[in-house]
Amino acid sequence: MAHDQFPASDEALEERLSRPDQETIAALAALDGDVIVLGAGGKMGPTLARMARRALGNSARRVLAVSRFSDGAVVSALEAADVEVLRADLANPQQVSALPHAANVLWMAGQKFGTTGDPVGTWTHNVVASVHAAEHYAGARIVCFSTGNVYGRSAVARGGSQEGDALLPDGEYAASTIGRERVFESVARRSGSPLLLYRLFYAADLRSGVVTQIARKGLPAEPRALGPGAARGCCCLPDGPKARSAPRLSCAASRTRRRR
Repeated sequence: MAHDQFPASDEALEERLSRPDQETIAALAALDGDVIVLGAGGKMGPTLARMARRALGNSARRVLAVSRFSDGAVVSALEAADVEVLRADLANPQQVSALPHAANVLWMAGQKFGTTGDPVGTWTHNVVASVHAAEHYAGARIVCFSTGNVYGRSAVARGGSQEGDALLPDGEYAASTIGRERVFESVARRSGSPLLLYRLFYAADLRSGVVTQIARKGLPAEPRALGPGAARGCCCLPDGPKARSAPRLSCAASRTRRRR
């Protein structure tokens, strides 16, 4: 790609990241029903919701984005893209029970940062909220976004964690994310909901992520710590939410699956 083709603004970057490829368009076309993104107010949620809306084109099928939405600019941008915005606290069972049903559910909610100071809040958002959503959307196709932090440390020479590795959570955040997975698995087993557990490490983004942090330190020649704890994990996903979108719903077939 030529230098002058790189996104020069947040708007240009969002347009590129939310641009659906043919695989995404075909995957959503093969599914029926509306799409709801739960926890759509974070880093990836707004882009993913816009991508789903663009992939569906002028279809009457709805794309709904649910979050508490503390940033009004995010709400305005979603509404401008014809995404329906619903404000709700997903840890509140009454508010979750009032949400509209949808055939296709993307669960992106959770708390990671701030766990040390608020472990109860982490378990509330990662486990308790998951119970409410899993029960309310039992029977739908569900993609539950999870994390590679469920695995223990792995030697670089080994090539990183493998899907079949034992789960060895380090700390309350990682333990709570296993709880989130088990909640969705339990309800899926009972209800027959197609479920995909999608474990992610840190992604590469032009605005955030491990690679961006290193680049920002490297350009002004600032020292960067590379010892244990400097970065828990890194997974290069240059297409952002495009690597985590509608095709994952079609992967959520007749049984529970896990995907790294």
